[in-house]
Amino acid sequence: MAAKWIETITGSLEQKKQYRQYKARVEAMPAPYADVAKAVAEATGGEGVSR
Repeated sequence: MAAKWIETITGSLEQKKQYRQYKARVEAMPAPYADVAKAVAEATGGEGVSR
């Protein structure tokens, strides 16, 4: 029960976990690929994760 109201205030914990994994993958990419991934995320309003 407590987790539900916390997620209501802070957002989905699963989405936060996926976002952190995405950011780690982008940081691990070679520079040209990471630059493109960051540019796409910026152009789409930070929504770089798509599954």
